[in-house]
Amino acid sequence: MNTSIFKKTAAGFALAALLGASAAVPASAAELLNSSYDVARELFTALNKPFIAEWDKAHPDDKLTIRQSHAGSSKQALAILQGQKADVVTFNQVTDIQVLHDKGKLIPADWQARLPNRSSPWYSTMAFLVRKGNPKNIQDWSDLARPDVKLVFPNPKTSGNARYTYLAAWESADQANGGNKAQTEEFMKKFLKNVAVFDTGGRGATTTFNDRGIGDVLISFESEINNIRNLYKDKDYVVVVPKTDILAEFPVAWVDKVVEAKGTLEPAKAYLNYLYSPQAREIVTSFYYRVNDQKTMDALKDRFPATKLFTVEDKFGSWEKVMKEHFAAGAEFGRCRPSVTLETNCHAQTQGSARIRAFLGDERSFCIARPASPHDCARRAALRAHLGAVLGDPHSSADDCRFSGDDSFGFLGLSHQRSAGAPSGVDSGALPVSRAPAA
Repeated sequence: MNTSIFKKTAAGFALAALLGASAAVPASAAELLNSSYDVARELFTALNKPFIAEWDKAHPDDKLTIRQSHAGSSKQALAILQGQKADVVTFNQVTDIQVLHDKGKLIPADWQARLPNRSSPWYSTMAFLVRKGNPKNIQDWSDLARPDVKLVFPNPKTSGNARYTYLAAWESADQANGGNKAQTEEFMKKFLKNVAVFDTGGRGATTTFNDRGIGDVLISFESEINNIRNLYKDKDYVVVVPKTDILAEFPVAWVDKVVEAKGTLEPAKAYLNYLYSPQAREIVTSFYYRVNDQKTMDALKDRFPATKLFTVEDKFGSWEKVMKEHFAAGAEFGRCRPSVTLETNCHAQTQGSARIRAFLGDERSFCIARPASPHDCARRAALRAHLGAVLGDPHSSADDCRFSGDDSFGFLGLSHQRSAGAPSGVDSGALPVSRAPAA
């Protein structure tokens, strides 16, 4: 994607006051790693440049570099728990930062109290991108469960973006049917059945919809949807913001254990405080993110359509409750999504691999591992254990591996195209990615 299209500049970035407090104390390191969500590449390219320029003015002997890492926010959180040394995190879901405390003790329990607006410098909501002329007449969430509509959005198991989509669809249906849970579940089954591709992150979903031409509707953050429309003006995409929608927070935090070890607390704190500045708000809103400043939003009311926003806490109680009731093993998401029949022979690549790629949203080739020895079983057990950590699903690591010709495992091994005569089993470079829903 051409990132220059997204770049917005704002004259006169006055960051001296923000940086002045730290100017007298040189930072002990001049590099930050910002671990961020999948569709934020262009935003942080625009945000980082003016901050670095002003930091370097205030610290001529300690010039700053900001490196970016982007993927689905849940995958990013897992990478940090596994050792990635991110100084700051800028995610799209509270739980993906909270887990850094709960599982890794990398940040304090009260991390949300350290910065304004529950540590969220901006927010967004979900929007639909439909093809030229809106041929399916998509107007609201209810239209997305029709049998003639195909959807593209990421996998809620790996993407905070997708969890917001799922919850917005659920609540919209729940309001429409007066809180009848059985009817809401039926709606969600139809809604999820319409998903043509579950990509692992928001940018992958954009690529599937735009580059590969798959689906009638791309569902993503309002920011991503508008930026894609503006980038591909020749395709005459139409943006639809539904009448009822979810407020999506974009929380940020410095990772205490990392910045203390690296000596980067000073630039990390200055950087995150900068994200709340008027100069940063100008950039952020140019990328179609909403901000918690009424004067700014009033001035930009033509850019942001009115919609009735609800919060996760208002309608679902808490993110902890959401994760338990909707995304844990055997919870609502697993019960509502359709079953997928998978090939169990690595040599049946053509049709089986295509179906798996379509369901998981991965361009690479997959096959089902068929162990040929006790060694294969041990390797497969280790991969499954890691898979359980990736999905937050202890059942993913349960194993009944047998190598006496049994090939009915339902485990996905990641491989490049296998050459003829290659031994069965997971390739040595295989990585665990996901598992098919139970039939």
